[in-house]
Parts: sequence; structure tokens; C-alpha cells
Amino acid sequence: MARKRRASDRYHTQIETILREKGPLVAYDIRQAMVGRWKNIPTPNQLGNLLSRNKNIVSLGEGYKKSFSSMIRGSGG
Repeated sequence: MARKRRASDRYHTQIETILREKGPLVAYDIRQAMVGRWKNIPTPNQLGNLLSRNKNIVSLGEGYKKSFSSMIRGSGG
């Protein structure tokens, strides 16, 4: 009997598709790329768990998201 397809399987496929298209991204950017593209996307906590458990995804270290104030000042990356 075939196994039922879980939401986590679908999320893994979505995450890998985004990373193939856009290259290395932090979790925040992965989620933002998913927002307009798919109807059901993982919550930020689910995304963190999925990324940590997926053997195909390697951590490149800590990342950061740009804050609006740092973009105005021209600092922060």
C-alpha cells in the first residue's frame, strides 16, 4: 500500500525548488519566496524544523535579514 503524501514532503519539494532557482538563502528569504507562489506554506517554526532535518540542505552559517532602518542608513549589508 502506498504511503500517504504528507505536508512535510510537499514542503521539502517546495524548499528545494526555491533553493535551486535562487541559490543560497536564509530561512526568512526562503519563506518570502514561497509566499506568492504556493497557497500552503510552512510557518516560520515549521520551516526551521524542516531545514534542520533535511539531509539535502547544508547550513552555511548564520545569516541575517536586512532591517528597514539599516537600508535607510546604508549600513548592515
